[in-house]
Amino acid sequence: MTSSNAPAPPAEAPLTGIRVTQVATYLAGPFVGRVLADLGAEVIEVEAPGSDRKRSWSWCAVHRGWRSIILDLKTTAGVAVLHDLIRLSDVFVENFRPGVADRLGVGYADLSAVNKRLIYCSVSGFGQWGPLSPLATTDGAVQAFAGALQYSGNGTDFGVPLGLPVADLSAGAGGAHAVLAALYARERSGRGCRIDISLAESLMNWMRAAGRPGDLAGPPKTLIASAADGKLLLLQAARDNVFRRLVEALSTAEGCGHLAADERFATVEACRANVAAYKAEASAALAKRPAAEWIEILANAGVPAGPAQTMAEALLDPHIVERGAFEVVDHPQEGGQFRIPGSPYMIDGRRLSAQTPPPRFGEHAEAILREVLGYSANQITDLRARAVVG
Repeated sequence: MTSSNAPAPPAEAPLTGIRVTQVATYLAGPFVGRVLADLGAEVIEVEAPGSDRKRSWSWCAVHRGWRSIILDLKTTAGVAVLHDLIRLSDVFVENFRPGVADRLGVGYADLSAVNKRLIYCSVSGFGQWGPLSPLATTDGAVQAFAGALQYSGNGTDFGVPLGLPVADLSAGAGGAHAVLAALYARERSGRGCRIDISLAESLMNWMRAAGRPGDLAGPPKTLIASAADGKLLLLQAARDNVFRRLVEALSTAEGCGHLAADERFATVEACRANVAAYKAEASAALAKRPAAEWIEILANAGVPAGPAQTMAEALLDPHIVERGAFEVVDHPQEGGQFRIPGSPYMIDGRRLSAQTPPPRFGEHAEAILREVLGYSANQITDLRARAVVG
């Protein structure tokens, strides 16, 4: 079925003409480039010799639409090539440990001297200075530091780090937002700037908008149970008025009419003292109808509810399909195609798209050196002979 609200073909994206050069690994740094690429920027990824690894589906989802060049930044010639790229770039993104970029000759002072309009974005665990800045870290370690384990626990005891890398993602998104603001400011000032993004501070910034730890963890406010067709549903009702509508909706199931008048389930607080009974009664009610019927009933009642499903299932959901919120990309190593989430940005009814698949390791070195930098064939041959460029 074709909807009249279906996305129109992509038009020129807002960041068309902006070039981002990126020396970043793992997720937080690359996610800055992902957001900018989704908005139309050209992203050139500088990879280190010998750093090729399996291009997982998640790697491909982040790196789609980029160009890749292998460049040895431990050599003077390699740094010189990067400097040439920086002269023609608007943004540089790096996520080295603090101090490493300076030692390599690609720190802010080095690159801003080459291009005064450059926006230089650094992403690290704890920022570029401070007692913890030298530490190597992971998303899970940052979650622990920032207090996120309160939210994966029961509100009293700490849980384990969330499987979703929220520290990396919050820092990557925050870095991209800062770059966008810096690009706008550059239009007035004519100068670039230094952006310092910390995973810990980014996550703590997101968490300040969260509720009390454990507040939505488990019933009565959150319930996951199976419908009659075996599909899992999640129901959430944090306030009394919504919780009453939920109980009334559940009472419409066959043999469940008593629920609406049950004082144990009159309010969220009353239900909290009768959680086991509520969970049993609500699960029994949900098992009376298939998931699609319950979703329609609960939507009409104004109760937040939806299917609990895998990413693969979500990508095939009719809603996602109709809105075109997915992309089918070619795998750069293994061949074949697979489906990934598309850009979330819809502007004037048009969904922005990367258009090209994720790169093979060093796939675009020749094109970048020749077309972007204007190097001659002899220069390129010399760089390859000295293993400066892969």
